[in-house]
Amino acid sequence: MYTNDSNVNQRMPTSPLLDWCRKNGAEMLAVQLPGRANRLREKFHVSPQDAAKALLPILASRLIDVPYIIVGHSVGTWLAYEFVRAAQDAGLPAPVKAFLSNFPVPDLPVSLFVFSYKYGQLEY
Repeated sequence: MYTNDSNVNQRMPTSPLLDWCRKNGAEMLAVQLPGRANRLREKFHVSPQDAAKALLPILASRLIDVPYIIVGHSVGTWLAYEFVRAAQDAGLPAPVKAFLSNFPVPDLPVSLFVFSYKYGQLEY
């Protein structure tokens, strides 16, 4: 699962997702990628595919015999997508649910989503 680690969330003692996990006896595995928050000195992954491949050996043993869901927001959506692909390529089961938000689907052309804001107008 991906959970945003922004300064706003660091000041909050909990989150709706964490509350849901506690109430339902679910374990949340949050990802902290290199180059972010307390891992700022570490080098970023070159791509979401590389990040997903790096996560696979860490999480694979925990996904074999249990149902799991994956949550991704913004760029975490892309990472979640690539992680599920890598997991399935490795023969692991698919998540029972995936909750992905605020990122375009990967099979649409990038040109549909690239725009700029200039002089009070959106330009596509």
